[in-house]
Amino acid sequence: MKRADLFELIAAARALGLDVSLSPSATPLLTDAVVDRLKEAGVSAISLSLDGSTAVRHDALRGVRGCFDRTRAAAKRAHEVGLSLQVNTLVGRETLGDLPLIEDLTRSIHASRWSLFCLVTVGRGAVLESISTDEPRRSSVGWPSAGKGRA
Repeated sequence: MKRADLFELIAAARALGLDVSLSPSATPLLTDAVVDRLKEAGVSAISLSLDGSTAVRHDALRGVRGCFDRTRAAAKRAHEVGLSLQVNTLVGRETLGDLPLIEDLTRSIHASRWSLFCLVTVGRGAVLESISTDEPRRSSVGWPSAGKGRA
């Protein structure tokens, strides 16, 4: 959202016949007016990160107060203007037990796709705790209901 030429880039890609999707951060720059403009510019989808089922959980993981509420507001506006929404969720120790509630929230905000990203402990992820590939199968939480006609 900080690129002055963002909408020029979108227009150039669309002129080439390319489908355009964006993955904006839920900062104060992602307003209803911007979501409207993205749709008008021909963006077909946006993806937003949702790493907790509540503001306390999501904002704690993201380290930015208000991020959860901005994510929900952008998702709501995307739905209102007919912009497809993908939700991206980090899977790690901090989010594993919350996945069923994040799944419910993902459905409630009309996401057309939910992508789970297993934590790679590099960069900012180095301060978080990853899980083994077996762990969801062994836990009472399990993997969300992917592959069963659900998000």
